[in-house]
Amino acid sequence: MNRFALYRFIAPFRSRLQSRLREERLNVDADAFANRMEAGGRSSEIAHLLWGMLREEAFVPDFRPEPEDSLSKVYAMGPEEVRDDLVEPLLDRLGLDVEGIDFKGFDFALIATPRDVAQFMLKIANT
Repeated sequence: MNRFALYRFIAPFRSRLQSRLREERLNVDADAFANRMEAGGRSSEIAHLLWGMLREEAFVPDFRPEPEDSLSKVYAMGPEEVRDDLVEPLLDRLGLDVEGIDFKGFDFALIATPRDVAQFMLKIANT
């Protein structure tokens, strides 16, 4: 049994939501996603990496993210998952040095959409 078949049973509502959204977004690809993020330069790199990561987190095959998707509603991601499954891997993939940044006081619940993730990463990249 593949993971998508399993998700239909363990997360039926999210699977149906993502399936419906996917059908509505058949014309969206990584470049369209990056363009909707108004991404250029380093932000385009972030948008393309984020596109791939969100597709890996999807409950249905070939899901197509949008910049304004709710990370909690569409991907079942709370603040810890956003930090651990998106922000931290993006920092690694982008090779950003965050040794001098203290994230202890930051509320990751403020990062609610892929656009928020990209903006957060750009702020770190520009420090």
